[in-house]
Amino acid sequence: LTYMVYRQFGIELPRDAADQATAGTPVDRRDLRPGDLVFFAFGGPIDHVGIYAGNGMMIDSPQTGGAIEAVPMWGTPLATNYAGAARYL
Repeated sequence: LTYMVYRQFGIELPRDAADQATAGTPVDRRDLRPGDLVFFAFGGPIDHVGIYAGNGMMIDSPQTGGAIEAVPMWGTPLATNYAGAARYL
């Protein structure tokens, strides 16, 4: 999802979430802005990425070919797997 969305706006990202996490400018959780990429690690290295939408929400595609949805980032099981954020804009 993130690779394709950013590509539509002329921004080339690395293909994998772990590579996207290290290529962008790191962002502290309290400084997140809409459009920042947010990363998650489910029991290992970073393996999932979403787009921060603001107000504690992110745009997520939980599985290849699945529905794209807006989901809360904090106060959910997802939050316990938060691994950082990066800015490309």
